[in-house]
Amino acid sequence: MKTLITKHSMITVCILCALLAGAALVVEAQEFRTHQVGNIRTMMFDNDWGHYETYGELFEWPALERFRTHGFSALTWITLDNFTDQHGDTHFRVAYGGQEDPHHIPIPGTFRHIVRHEPPEVIVDDLPQGGPFRGEVDPNLIADEMIETQYVHNGRPKDFPADNPGGGPGIWVTKRTYTFNNPQYADFIIFEYIYEVTRKTHYDLDEPDIPEQTLENVHFGYNFGFQVTEAGMRAYGIGGGDTNVWGDYMNVPAIISNRDSLTFTYVRNASNPRVGEYDSFGDPSPSGFVVGPPGRFLSESFVGFGPLHVDVSVADQSNDPNQPRTIDRLSRRDIWFGDAYVPYDAVASGERERGVHITDPGADPLDEDNSPNMEFQGYGPYTLQQGDQVRIVFALVFGGISQEKTIEYGQKWLNGEISDAEKNDILMTGLDSLAQNIDRAGFVWEQGLNVPSAPPSPNLTVSSGPDMTILEWEDITQRDFQGALDHYRVYRATGDFFAQYSLIYSGTETYFEDNNVSRGVPYYYYVTAVNTDGLESSRSQNRTLTSVTSFEPGMPTTANVRVVPNPYNITAGALNFGEERDRILFVNLPPIARLRIFTESGELVRTINHDNLTADYAWDQITDYNQLVSTGVYVLVVDKARDLDGNPLRDAIEKFVIIR
Repeated sequence: MKTLITKHSMITVCILCALLAGAALVVEAQEFRTHQVGNIRTMMFDNDWGHYETYGELFEWPALERFRTHGFSALTWITLDNFTDQHGDTHFRVAYGGQEDPHHIPIPGTFRHIVRHEPPEVIVDDLPQGGPFRGEVDPNLIADEMIETQYVHNGRPKDFPADNPGGGPGIWVTKRTYTFNNPQYADFIIFEYIYEVTRKTHYDLDEPDIPEQTLENVHFGYNFGFQVTEAGMRAYGIGGGDTNVWGDYMNVPAIISNRDSLTFTYVRNASNPRVGEYDSFGDPSPSGFVVGPPGRFLSESFVGFGPLHVDVSVADQSNDPNQPRTIDRLSRRDIWFGDAYVPYDAVASGERERGVHITDPGADPLDEDNSPNMEFQGYGPYTLQQGDQVRIVFALVFGGISQEKTIEYGQKWLNGEISDAEKNDILMTGLDSLAQNIDRAGFVWEQGLNVPSAPPSPNLTVSSGPDMTILEWEDITQRDFQGALDHYRVYRATGDFFAQYSLIYSGTETYFEDNNVSRGVPYYYYVTAVNTDGLESSRSQNRTLTSVTSFEPGMPTTANVRVVPNPYNITAGALNFGEERDRILFVNLPPIARLRIFTESGELVRTINHDNLTADYAWDQITDYNQLVSTGVYVLVVDKARDLDGNPLRDAIEKFVIIR
């Protein structure tokens, strides 16, 4: 068996560096909405993009898995030549956007989150899970989810003089992102950008404030900072701007989409030569790390982005197969501290070979000179005038071996059943998965986003029961969706929200009692709906965020009612209930009873209606008047007791002492 090396001592320093870097990026509060449909969770912001260091939820895949964040930033750019700004100053080459211009001004009323189906309501032991949905429901939405924002670049690029406040190029942006609940199309997000020349640097201007002119050599650029993955970075002590990835670009053959190929930039995990004792491609989980069993591959993902449609020109809105014109990779150091022409060239140079950064196997991916971590694509050039529009559509796509295989093959490698080379061959099949999903994204766009939709996720209620868990869910046949319902499926994870989920029920009922449970063990669930075409609803939308734990049923007698601990001594600390200060437990109770607590002199302190069918009740020593009780002798009276069949039981009295 291999010994896995980790660098946990570096993690605290790396996290601190990330927090400090994030603090420097915070400029103003941003509104955000989160994509909740499909297998990718990511925030979208009202001024287009935020930063992972600041906000912490950027490109999580698969959705709701622990430490699956794949990005630390995402930026957009507009570059142009010979531009005269609203102050009358002319600039030979200029790049707007990205890190140098975080003040995109959103146009009020155009930040929208729309879904085809109402998101499910999930209740666990009477507690709602998550907050209310803040968006709109439109059953006629073509995609299953869309987030839309409008903004105008408004800032001062680097090459502007210090006394020139800038103001942007007067190009307004409409951005729409689309996701899908069909499992075949759930591993990508489609981005649609529409650029319009308004010559206004702010949304509330009545008249243009930029001189009328022809905008020359205009390019639109996008760059993503990818890491693969946060789990792998934590396990191997990677941080401070290092991302441990190799990047490249490829032409993906089209199989179902109607084009010759699609050009995509992508990244994958790199083997870290600093580990030394084994090939760390895939980031096998060190023993004792918090994600899965030892050996599990933590960084099996491939993530890329590339065009689905790019207007040839303002007059010709057909797709330009020669885009992106530029593919490049830069470090954050180059962007933040380089001159004004660094991002300009990364977007508008017209060079593609700069995107190739798979280097020699012995190279150190944590050396920024070997592995820059910002992936750039530039589209253009365009010549634009007042009122002109350009549309660019691209997809952000994930691929990789399944989570089940990360465990299966990771443990085989750890136990010496497969070699490093065999491990790497298995992981590299993730590139085929990425290519397949890229092709599917192209197909979806060609279909006008109109592809078969899976059923909605049903509302779900989960309750702890006596030696069981009780699940009830919505009958979705009463709702409007594509196809007809075939059956429901119930999945369960044991002990941990991030554990593997197993199918425990398949059928047409909307009620299920899980009797295969153990007292004291937490369980997590989700329920899906499958239509007659075999399409299954989301596996993450109605997952329970908190656990349920079965309990001992109420006793058929009151003869053994007890108070624990007795006496209760506040100075006993852990001998009571550990960290749960002031906790007293009434045990061996009947399923239904009235609990009344009196002082020794007969003064009523607290009345409790115990009707949850359990044998236990935890009292926090608070009176009916919301006051903490004092030192003294107390009496617990159990009356109005009934068994599970409703038969009356005898009253019980138990004395106990509290010492404070």
